[in-house]
Amino acid sequence: MNLPSPRACLAALAVAAACAAEAAPQSAPAATATAAVEHPPVLVWQVGSGVVAAAVSTPTSLALGWWLSTLTGNDLGALPALLVAAVVPPLVTTLAAWFTGSWAAPGRFGWSPALWITTGVSVASLVAAGFLGFNANEPGEVALYTAASSVLLPATAVGVMHWTAAPPPAPLSLSPSEPRLPKVASVPVVRISF
Repeated sequence: MNLPSPRACLAALAVAAACAAEAAPQSAPAATATAAVEHPPVLVWQVGSGVVAAAVSTPTSLALGWWLSTLTGNDLGALPALLVAAVVPPLVTTLAAWFTGSWAAPGRFGWSPALWITTGVSVASLVAAGFLGFNANEPGEVALYTAASSVLLPATAVGVMHWTAAPPPAPLSLSPSEPRLPKVASVPVVRISF
């Protein structure tokens, strides 16, 4: 059999790829529309970091609040314990989602509105859990409350961050009227010797 050399095959593939790229139609509206949509990894990373932060901070703040409540015997002494249990998880969750979003898209997401709304959701969920008979001494109830907080708090924080986010920067336009740089094709060369 007479097969072409690997160098000739690679050169033919490079020329075919360059011709296909040159022949492909460039549509500017499609490029602009896809750039305006949030990239899924930013959202996924923000929600994931928020879930981890809520899953760690909720039982920790409940344990710290329970310990603070044992230091005093009156009802007013329980206010710092409730404050810790209600404020620490939304603060940690919001900051984790904000840091992750700022790492992926610097300057786009704000933390202030998300922190206030997430704190309101946390207080409402703590009040609802209290009306339902939540007991911080029961591990099963703490696990159930942690699971609920791990869904509610990141969803609220990330949702508000994306709702109040600055628009993404406009992509470079690829309209046919603007000059483009010429395409450069490179052909990898492999030399095998025995």
